Amino acid sequence: MIDYLSGRASHIVDCLKLIITTFLMLITMFALTKAQTTIPETTRSAVSYLNPPELASSPRYSQAAVINRGQLLLVSGQVALDGKGQLVGRGNFRAQAEQVFANLRSVLRSAGGEIPDIINISTHLVRLADLPTYREVRQAFFFSRKTPPPTSTTVQVAGLATDGALLEVSVMAVIPERQDLSKPANPITVVALLHARAGRADALEKELQANAEEARREVGCLQYDLNRGIDDRELFVLYETWSDREALNAHFETPHMKAWAARRDEFIDRRELNVLQRMR
Repeated sequence: MIDYLSGRASHIVDCLKLIITTFLMLITMFALTKAQTTIPETTRSAVSYLNPPELASSPRYSQAAVINRGQLLLVSGQVALDGKGQLVGRGNFRAQAEQVFANLRSVLRSAGGEIPDIINISTHLVRLADLPTYREVRQAFFFSRKTPPPTSTTVQVAGLATDGALLEVSVMAVIPERQDLSKPANPITVVALLHARAGRADALEKELQANAEEARREVGCLQYDLNRGIDDRELFVLYETWSDREALNAHFETPHMKAWAARRDEFIDRRELNVLQRMR
């Protein structure tokens, strides 16, 4: 009788071990399946752009944008007003368009955003004849953007509330959680020594100041300082810091830098460019 009960107990224990082992195997298989089919939230981009095959595609805009994560930024319509509220470029559409996009860039940066974060752009033009010029300025604005183009609406209107304004542009942006670029992992420093041609130092200073204003607006520009020699007034030294090499390369490919490279020999007698990286 004792042997019989002992055998039964051993059989029950073996059955329990089999049940537990099977249960653990099922849990493991479920976990592996879940891991393979679920995309971690951190690997998804903040915005997904869609262009259904049933619709005509355009290189200038996307048909739809899906917000996956991040903060939504709504920017009011911008006209060509400067910091004092004065209209820039009265009667000059290109000048107004450049001021409008400069204003948009300022608002984006004040909210911690960048040009690639724009997901929608809405434009109101007074004169449809200005559309080609608008597209040129807009293309220059989005030049450094590597993501798909934003969704877009462009319409002609009879007039705008601001007297003399020829266009008004508003945008929507999604600001993702991103690494703090104030302390980038691998910043690139550029030190440039420039010697002006005889009699061209003052003209060179104006050119460099204009370039500096453009560069400071670019994505990845952390510092851009321009210095002029005290004893040697023909000597200029540029100190630049960029978030990474990609940002620096994009800087050299911008339209204003390409235009400057084509004519800088008119102002510069000799130059020395040093690209440095912080030692760990």
